[in-house]
Amino acid sequence: MFFKTLFDGKRQVFDAMVFINFHGLNLLEKFFLWSKGEIILVPPVKREASSSRMGKIDWNTYIKEKKVTYHLMDSEHEQSLFSYYLSKKIEEKEIHTGEASALAVAIANNWGLVSDERVVRKEYDKVTCKKALHSWNLVDLAVEKGFLNEKEAEWIKKGIYYV
Repeated sequence: MFFKTLFDGKRQVFDAMVFINFHGLNLLEKFFLWSKGEIILVPPVKREASSSRMGKIDWNTYIKEKKVTYHLMDSEHEQSLFSYYLSKKIEEKEIHTGEASALAVAIANNWGLVSDERVVRKEYDKVTCKKALHSWNLVDLAVEKGFLNEKEAEWIKKGIYYV
């Protein structure tokens, strides 16, 4: 039996702000439920996204319960890309640790990327010829897949704007 998921079985590496946004709106659990382990968390993002306005993000429980896939970034290729993006400016903007790690892991493993930083999404798109997503795209995708209705989506997008 096939169960519909948010990303159709394709792994997506999230940057810190995406986790913080959805936790801040009390929606992170829903995205984990809809994705069935497709969401990837890397160590620098785990450190960076430690809390939101809703309080502490309980990563240890999410990882233990396999709601999110914790990826250690232990390949040489991931580490090389991570170092490269940490030391490189993209469009004259410094890339922070969490964003650099998410970008590196997504590229190295041919996984999707979800980032709220425009320059990071553009770099991913350029390097992979795929389209990175941002928080609003996730809401639209959840509507398209039937997990949310339009009214809920509108409320969430307004909330993301103010988080």
